[in-house]
Amino acid sequence: MPDQPVRRDTSSDPSAPPERDPGAWAIAPGCVLLSCAGELDAATAPALAARLRERAEPAVIVDLTAVSFMDSTGLSILLNARLRYTRAERSLVVLCPDGPARRVLRLSGLEETLSVADSLGAAQETLARMGFDAG
Repeated sequence: MPDQPVRRDTSSDPSAPPERDPGAWAIAPGCVLLSCAGELDAATAPALAARLRERAEPAVIVDLTAVSFMDSTGLSILLNARLRYTRAERSLVVLCPDGPARRVLRLSGLEETLSVADSLGAAQETLARMGFDAG
């Protein structure tokens, strides 16, 4: 499946103020992509944790493409989110092509546990294997 363009998540009311999470993009019904940029460490990871707790979609893709640094705090946030989502029968996939964040995931041995994908198309295919139906 080729990568599809990503649309910005919009409110059902077009006159509503901008959404609370400007880094969230709807990519299919019931699926959102949360983009992260810069450093994912002790100072910034709690914001990602909050974003992941606030989302109600059955499927979430966390995009680490623009992450320039990630430490164990970032890994912990992703692992805890994966556990919560699994318990709630929701799906979580990490989109992370080669780069600094992918090296951390590879060295930690968590690529498979976190369902890491190289591209948006691969992330969507992973969600389909997990049983997510984009309708």
